Amino acid sequence: MKQNFLTRSLAVAIAAMMTFTGCYDDSDLQTRMDQAEADIAELQRIVKDINTNISGLVTVVDALKNSDQITSVTPLSDGSGYTVTFSKSGTITIYNGKNGVDGTDGTNGTNGANGADGHTPQISVKLDSDGQYYWTVDGEYLTDAEGKKIPATAHIATPQIRISEGNFEISYNEGLTWEIIGNAGASDDVVFKQVIDGPASVLFVLSDGTQIEIPKTQQFVINVTSTDVIASPGQMAFVDFTVSGADENTVVDAFGTKGYEASVMMINASKGSLTITVPDPMTDGKVYLMAVKSDGSTAARIFSCEEGVFSVDETAFAAKVPAAGGTVEVPVTTNISGWGLMVDPGNLWIKHVETKAVRTETVVLSVEENTSTEERTGKVIIMPPMETGGMMMTYTIVQAGASDTPPVVTGGGSADLETINGGELGTDKSKTYTTTNGWYSSTAVVNKLSSSKYPDYADAPCRPKLNIGGTLTSPVLSGGCGTLTITWSRASTKVGSQYLVEIKNSEGAVLKSETHVEAEAAQHVVNVSTFNMNVAGDFVVVITNQNYEANDTQTSDASDTMFVIDVDWTGYSE
Repeated sequence: MKQNFLTRSLAVAIAAMMTFTGCYDDSDLQTRMDQAEADIAELQRIVKDINTNISGLVTVVDALKNSDQITSVTPLSDGSGYTVTFSKSGTITIYNGKNGVDGTDGTNGTNGANGADGHTPQISVKLDSDGQYYWTVDGEYLTDAEGKKIPATAHIATPQIRISEGNFEISYNEGLTWEIIGNAGASDDVVFKQVIDGPASVLFVLSDGTQIEIPKTQQFVINVTSTDVIASPGQMAFVDFTVSGADENTVVDAFGTKGYEASVMMINASKGSLTITVPDPMTDGKVYLMAVKSDGSTAARIFSCEEGVFSVDETAFAAKVPAAGGTVEVPVTTNISGWGLMVDPGNLWIKHVETKAVRTETVVLSVEENTSTEERTGKVIIMPPMETGGMMMTYTIVQAGASDTPPVVTGGGSADLETINGGELGTDKSKTYTTTNGWYSSTAVVNKLSSSKYPDYADAPCRPKLNIGGTLTSPVLSGGCGTLTITWSRASTKVGSQYLVEIKNSEGAVLKSETHVEAEAAQHVVNVSTFNMNVAGDFVVVITNQNYEANDTQTSDASDTMFVIDVDWTGYSE
């Protein structure tokens, strides 16, 4: 039960008188006296905070009437309230309401009756029908000696609060007269219940729920998404901007240095577009955008231009996608957002899954399973951003047919070249010929090794014969490649031979390559060449027949053809 200030003081006085009538507990008396002093100090603090809040409320009301704005709301360091600064009305302090201390029942004797609970009145303002705010106490208008409502304005004496003889008293005539409005002893939210600092305004919630909202001043600043502009030499770049805190007489202009030109087009007083004309070649010049208000306040932004970059790693499209499907990841290097990618509408088996990152991006394409036995191709179109001035780029994705899906060979082995084209002749060099295990040749034919020219292979099945630019490609092989041995022969009349051997990963990137040249290679002579590759992990072998430079004057590539008789490899080891 709470007791009022007088009840607590009386208890202290009674305890003091006991010093003349009998024994007493000195420490208990001291404790009671200390508590009384603390309670008095707390009540004094409450009175001070209430009067400060009343003064602050007057400023808030006048600021509302005078269309003033708030420039800042700063919490007090001890968390007890806020300082609020207005553009014209100065700075006020607002304290949070705090609960007062309860009184205590008497002890060491017969308990007296409990004192009445302390009541802290709710001091607020109310908007009347005449558009004027008036002071209220506990919801009722405060009136003067003539019964008139008292306006809440600094032009009339601001009400004051004090505590006298255990009561809250109020004066509305600068202390000439005082009126009891409640028992002292507890403190809730006497004036302000809450202060809500929003992005565009501050809401003051008073103790009785009344709300007063004051707008905040906007900082005078030019707002843009970025001051780094991507552009092409000799072209124009455009930047949209807004100006916060602008007035109707705000002037916005721009200029450039070191060859850059700039102009501004305003849509309204606070919104516009900056046009930058970029020199060719580009320089390290700057573009300055400035705004000036009618009161002389200024705001500025400085822009730097960077040439747009956009490149695609085309090797990502070089590897054939297996019939089972999978993903194709295409690295794209760019400093520009907003470029596009489109899969040809006729190739719905390819889907654009995502584009990762920003500066170095990766396009991820999902390829569905190919249940057909035939190889298929699809088109992917990449559209560079306008800033690079690039043209649309079209790439082809090749996916193997179901019958082309090779088994995975692990830890060394031999190519099953004797099964190419089923061991039968094939004279169409524009066709792709495959083996049972998935080796395939392009720009090649399939011929039998003549028994008179190759007596050791008299009964051997056909082998791939590569024309200039023709390739023999393996399926994905596992276990790494230690050494690679190629058994081969010049198949035609000219002397000398040259071919390229590449080891690629399963995505088509070259891990190891070697060009093999034999100036004395003669027709129909079987040669064996061994290459030390030392590549770990999954890999693909690609052999490409090249034009031997001594035969550049030939009129047909037939004289530089190459039989690939056998391919063997060992697994990788540390």
